[in-house]
Amino acid sequence: MTTQLRLLAGLTALVAGLWFLSSAGAAPPDLKSDSYKKAAEADIRFLKTRLGELAAMGTDKPKDGQLKPALTTAMLLVVYADVLGDTNLKGDAMKVAQALAKKGVTGNDLKEPAALAAKLTVKPGTPGGKGEMPKLARFELDVIMDTFRTEKVGGMNIQNEIKDLVKAKMPTKPDPAAVEILATRTAVLLEYATPMPNEKASTSAANKALWEKWMKESVETSKQLADEAAKGKGADEKKMVKLLQNLDAKCLACHEKFRDD
Repeated sequence: MTTQLRLLAGLTALVAGLWFLSSAGAAPPDLKSDSYKKAAEADIRFLKTRLGELAAMGTDKPKDGQLKPALTTAMLLVVYADVLGDTNLKGDAMKVAQALAKKGVTGNDLKEPAALAAKLTVKPGTPGGKGEMPKLARFELDVIMDTFRTEKVGGMNIQNEIKDLVKAKMPTKPDPAAVEILATRTAVLLEYATPMPNEKASTSAANKALWEKWMKESVETSKQLADEAAKGKGADEKKMVKLLQNLDAKCLACHEKFRDD
């Protein structure tokens, strides 16, 4: 092989390596398997209800506020199932997500996915989840963030739940079971959002770095919160409230800095 060919081959390998590194996605947050199982059971209930409502719309098209949280929930279930080694749930949840991601779907288009969602169950197998979290066309930042919105506009009420839990004062105590599910959802959602800076966060290298920093810190806070809440009756209530306060403050700072007007 000539020197020129060797250099060309080396350059090609280098480019291929850089492409692999840049395209590699994040792995699921390192949480307890039982936390993922509890979140999966809760999110299956949400998805069944939401898809039943959407399928009942017939020829009408669902609003984005109704559709996006359903898509996000299906993608969450794919991640949970991957971690739990539940291949049936992973495959069926992805089928539902793909149907929800299609443009211009009507209620009638969602009858089959709704029927599939109605049969979803959690049956853990050999734990996995070491690979990157799955991607899907149209599963983007705006879809993820709509899930945090209030129930009134179709969201999962995550943002309000965090604020309500922060406001709780002793002897009114945060329910560890509810906090564990909330924190598990939030950890996965923000892990997904980390490589998806919006337009304002993409205007400079400094903004991108700040976006990534805040997202990673929020994921870590969510992980700590889920782990503490997983202790059940033995969970430190003051620690949970402190972590919730930190998470709420980080969300508020990010909104003030980067939220689109």
